[in-house]
Amino acid sequence: MRHKEKLYAFSSKEAALKFASRPDDFIAEMQPGESLLVKPITKCESSTQTDLHPVETNIVKSYEWNEWELRRKAIRLANLRTKVTHSAQTDLSHMRRENITQTWLPKDAACQSKRDGESNMPRPQVYLAGLRGQRDGHMVKTNLTRSVDE
Repeated sequence: MRHKEKLYAFSSKEAALKFASRPDDFIAEMQPGESLLVKPITKCESSTQTDLHPVETNIVKSYEWNEWELRRKAIRLANLRTKVTHSAQTDLSHMRRENITQTWLPKDAACQSKRDGESNMPRPQVYLAGLRGQRDGHMVKTNLTRSVDE
């Protein structure tokens, strides 16, 4: 119910009629902290999405509703019954086919490959032992570089 640009809500029709008879008296009798005002109605948008076809359909591809197409199919089937099939196979030639394949036998000669004639200098390598777990700081340096003569 609207009274002086304010909206009021009631629990029953009788309470609304009682308020409508003396609205100012009811508002004056209200204790501080009590409010008969209704909160503003808030609106929100929501949406849901459903599958396009939630139930799997049973579509029969061979179903035909056109009477003329059904007649055409019946005539075709009737014509097939009167046709005689021809075959080029005989009792001796059935289950035979040409088994020709082309193969290449492996060659006996070896192939030649490029041979590197360059020399490689040895790469210097040094191994340091005792870097971890040693509290006294004792480290051993080992030279692993190979000599040029090897």
